[in-house]
Amino acid sequence: MKRNKSTVFIKYFAISNPDRQNILKMGCQTRLDVFPVAIDFEKYHVDVKKTSFPTLFHLGAMDWRPNKEGLEWFLDEVWPDIETLSSELRFYIAGKNMQKQFFDYDSDNLIVEGEIFDAVEFMNSKAIMIVPLLSGSGMRVKIIEGMAMQKCIIATTMAAEGINCKHGRDIMIADTPDEFYRAILQCITQPNKWREIGQHARKTVERDHEINTNAKRMLDIYHILTAG
Repeated sequence: MKRNKSTVFIKYFAISNPDRQNILKMGCQTRLDVFPVAIDFEKYHVDVKKTSFPTLFHLGAMDWRPNKEGLEWFLDEVWPDIETLSSELRFYIAGKNMQKQFFDYDSDNLIVEGEIFDAVEFMNSKAIMIVPLLSGSGMRVKIIEGMAMQKCIIATTMAAEGINCKHGRDIMIADTPDEFYRAILQCITQPNKWREIGQHARKTVERDHEINTNAKRMLDIYHILTAG
């Protein structure tokens, strides 16, 4: 941003605190603020009457390798034990560029939908969001959106990186098959648990990821930079 021909203002923004720390370690000397993913909450209307239970779901682009590898791991290492918990339990998988291998999984309780028309309505209709990422970096927008839709999210530590959330309050963290099993079992046997976590999740993202609040904070910083 230029104020005149001789003065150039340089400003960097990081999307999360872990990213900020990594940039600082690389030698960044300028002021570095964190601006997380921000969303317009008017687009995320929750209608609990439309939510079916017990349901699990995964939503993500399947041409992104971390999504593909994480889901493969979950289906191979976790799902065989999970689907025996209840004959009524269903696991829905959706996302663009769905690989053929996912349609070939032999499971009566697994529904592979591929690309969907309305992600918000899809999330609204399901109860528990599964995010089993084992690699990748940055902030997961789909987790932010799931929290905005009051979903109980069960995710790996890596998947939740950079999001200001607390295990057992507004998200559930699971990194091993046993931890996923225990978290899912708790949610489907204690329905109030997943509802409570979803309600806390919505409040957390309203506080940290509301688009107008973040835009105003960014504008205030630009005003400070250009005022001197």
